[in-house]
Amino acid sequence: MTAAGASNAAIGRDLFISANTVRFHVRKILRKLAVANRTAAVAKIEEGALRR
Repeated sequence: MTAAGASNAAIGRDLFISANTVRFHVRKILRKLAVANRTAAVAKIEEGALRR
């Protein structure tokens, strides 16, 4: 959903969780990937998928 450009609010609605919960998890993902934003996270994930 993040790769498709969905907002925290949209993701929350689809998953039946709050936007704050989405924000929390997105921050954790960004930290684990060592990137600064969603765009960089998606690029890093796609880069890894292309290497396989």
